[in-house]
Amino acid sequence: MKQDYKIWANDFHPVALKSDRWVRQKIDYIHYNPVRKGFVELPEHWKYSSARNWILGDDRIIKIDRDSLWPEGKAPGAIVKSDRAGLQ
Repeated sequence: MKQDYKIWANDFHPVALKSDRWVRQKIDYIHYNPVRKGFVELPEHWKYSSARNWILGDDRIIKIDRDSLWPEGKAPGAIVKSDRAGLQ
């Protein structure tokens, strides 16, 4: 029996991230994917997640250039442990 699979949704299209809030929402969504799937309990426990950089300050595995993303050096509403409520 032949089965067809799709990787992308039919309406996939790029979306401009127009505000810090949108950027934050997309980062949170990506960080919480392994949590929602039950692979880890917290986003920073996923080895190859930038959540480790933002939450733990751990730049050993993935290097991110915070200054290029946010020149002031602080992400808008950067994820911190006290900021978890409502993100999941």
